[in-house]
Amino acid sequence: MKRKFGGQLIEPAVRQLHALHDVAFDSAWFEEVADRDAYYIYGDLALTPADRETIPSHQLRYDITIIPPARDGARVR
Repeated sequence: MKRKFGGQLIEPAVRQLHALHDVAFDSAWFEEVADRDAYYIYGDLALTPADRETIPSHQLRYDITIIPPARDGARVR
């Protein structure tokens, strides 16, 4: 699920649903779908080369996390 950002095509880090095992409320449902993608992280982004230098110089980082809409049987405990 590559996306364009700052004129570049960025490959996300993909987190699978099984990584959320500790917060699964509906265990039966979870076992059926645990291998599904849960969310996508586009990390360490910058729009321009100048931003690429400026952002980390201020001890900052720009990331975007995309969580697809779904009913997923998970909740925060």
